[in-house]
Amino acid sequence: MATPHPDFAQLAARCVDLAKGAPKPCTSLGFRFAALKYGGSKDLLSGQGARTSGGRINAIGAFPVIYTSTDPGTATAETFRNFAAFGFEKSKVRPRVFVGVEIKLAAVLDLSDRRIRRRLKLNLKDLAQPWLPEQEAGREALTQAIGRAAYEAGYEAVMLPSACRKGGINLNVCGGAFKRGQIVCDQTWTVI
Repeated sequence: MATPHPDFAQLAARCVDLAKGAPKPCTSLGFRFAALKYGGSKDLLSGQGARTSGGRINAIGAFPVIYTSTDPGTATAETFRNFAAFGFEKSKVRPRVFVGVEIKLAAVLDLSDRRIRRRLKLNLKDLAQPWLPEQEAGREALTQAIGRAAYEAGYEAVMLPSACRKGGINLNVCGGAFKRGQIVCDQTWTVI
């Protein structure tokens, strides 16, 4: 387990306070890339890969997450940024499956909304901070603390601006939502 972020308690209290109001519902398509071996399997929507490896809103082992973007361009940008972060050259990237996922949720923490960020005492720079160096150092990154606080407060997903594509939005669905069947594979395309 990573060393918890020092601001987690305050974030958790603010998320609980926000959750007491009317949580924001969301119906959207989410787009993501997956390795070919996971493209047609139930692993595609398990979130276990993110649970094992960690990600922007979840530390290693914390909870499963399905990372999606609300448009194909952002999904592509996010995927190639992750390849670069993990040291893969674009020329070495293997074929992937591009998937459109239908998402219907009742409670989304929408960090693309400036008013919500203000209530949480966050700004866009906070959300764009690199998370991988913190994770590699054994510490929970700020965005991972935000995700954990949202998850523990009962949010089904965290929506936030893309850190690598201006105007792009990511919709990251947390464990319980896809276990209840509120996220289903709608379309699949193989890309090279």
